[in-house]
Amino acid sequence: MSQDNRISVSIPQQVIDDALANIKKASDSLKPYLQGLTEDERGSIAKMGDKSSPFVSKSFNYCGSNPEFAPNFLNVTELEKDLGTVDQLTPVLNAVSVLRSDLDDTVMLCGSEAFTGARYYYNSVSFAAKNGNTAAKPIAEDLARRFPGVKRKKSEVTGG
Repeated sequence: MSQDNRISVSIPQQVIDDALANIKKASDSLKPYLQGLTEDERGSIAKMGDKSSPFVSKSFNYCGSNPEFAPNFLNVTELEKDLGTVDQLTPVLNAVSVLRSDLDDTVMLCGSEAFTGARYYYNSVSFAAKNGNTAAKPIAEDLARRFPGVKRKKSEVTGG
């Protein structure tokens, strides 16, 4: 492999099994309280973010201190529940987001290093096939069909 190998891990299967069981447990625990959205719904609803969160909290506080200004159609109890659920789920979302980001980075890095190693091998076996190594020829041909890079003509890969 190359000398720029940035990661070298082998995760015990028990660790993976435990992690999956814990994720399932967390998912099962929260499932009754979670609501899915369609892509259209996600695009069309108002979204509360870091900038609007203080506005929502302050508005809710004013609903309690000055209820005479709350419109009749506003259910303040539901506003309180929604805001409370956001406050409860945000730390969970943040923890899962960090985990997802770390998982994504690790899979990307390991995948990159594995793909680089496979390309080194492919280049080596292709070179051997081009130079007349008969044992390398079927390997090079098989890998050439599966290599997602530039498609080469059969004669370029095998030298024939």
